[in-house]
This record gives sequence, structure tokens and C-alpha cells, in this order.
Amino acid sequence: MQPAPAGNSAPAAVPPVAKPVDKDKAREKDKPALIEFDEDSHEVRDAVSKVSPSLGAKVGHFSDLPKDVRSDAMKRAFFSYAPYAIFLLMPVFAGFLKLLYLGSGRRYGEHVLFALHTNAFAFLCLSLLMVIPDFVPLVGKALGLWLVFYLPTAMRKVYGGSRTLTALRWMVLMTAHTVSILLAAIFAAAMGMMG
Repeated sequence: MQPAPAGNSAPAAVPPVAKPVDKDKAREKDKPALIEFDEDSHEVRDAVSKVSPSLGAKVGHFSDLPKDVRSDAMKRAFFSYAPYAIFLLMPVFAGFLKLLYLGSGRRYGEHVLFALHTNAFAFLCLSLLMVIPDFVPLVGKALGLWLVFYLPTAMRKVYGGSRTLTALRWMVLMTAHTVSILLAAIFAAAMGMMG
């Protein structure tokens, strides 16, 4: 830096400083929203209004919201209704077990008890994962592994069978249960947002 001339009392110009760019916010702007409303939103609103005028008005109000507000509302509604959906889907989980173990001679009520037991364990593990601080990474990973391997181990202990067949049944059960949870949570979140 050169010193200012003696006769000039004006301060030297300060070069502009570049502001740091928040990369997460930049990425969020580029990501598509969970539900996109474009020019066809009026068609959706009209179609829903034919079925239910009040629901059509709510869909119209939701589609008029800014993109970030819609996205936040969808996330909030999804995560607030997902636990209820999981709990209410326990009989469906038991039905999947009944189908997977058709020849076992077990009654539907036994499958319901097993579903209650395993879902209670999953809720406990997920609650602990939310409470455990981030600076204790090994405990969180151990809980996650325990959660993943608990259900197939419990299925093998309760229902018997080979490891391979139990693993196949577990994969089918988890796929079917995940799809049903997603559908129920999306439906519940949509109903919660419209209500």
C-alpha cells in the first residue's frame, strides 16, 4: 500500500470484499420442490374443485404460495404425520408377515404382537438416534446397525427358517412396508396441509 499524499485528506478507496457464497442455499434453489406447481396448476385446481369445491380452494391457495414456503410446508407435514402413519400401518405390517409366513400355522394376532414388538424397538432406536449428540458417532452407528439387524434376527428366532429364506422375506417385508409407509405419509401430509 502506498501512503496517501500529504495534501490530500480523503481516505484511500477500500477495495470491495467479496461476500462468501452459501453453497447450501445455492443448491436448494436449484433443487426441484417435492411437489411442483407450474402453469397447469389451474387445471389441477379445476379438476379438484369438481370433486370438492372447498378442497379445490385449498389446492389453489397452496399452489399460489412461493416455492420455498410450499417445500417447507410439505416437509413439515410429512415429518409430523409419518410416525402416525407408521403406527396405524402395524396391522398392514402384520398382514405382510401373515402372507410371508402363510404355511407357518400362526394366527394373525401373533403377527400383530410381533409387529407391535418390532415397531416399538424401531421407535426406541430412532428416538435414541435423535437424542444422541453428534460428537458420539460410534453409538449412533451401533444403534443404526442394531436397528437394521434386529428385525431379521427376531424373524428367524420367532418364525424359524434358514438365514437365506429369512433374509429374502425380510427384504420383501421391508420393501412392502416402506412403500406403504411412504404412501400413507404422503396422503396424511397432503390431508394435513389441506386441512
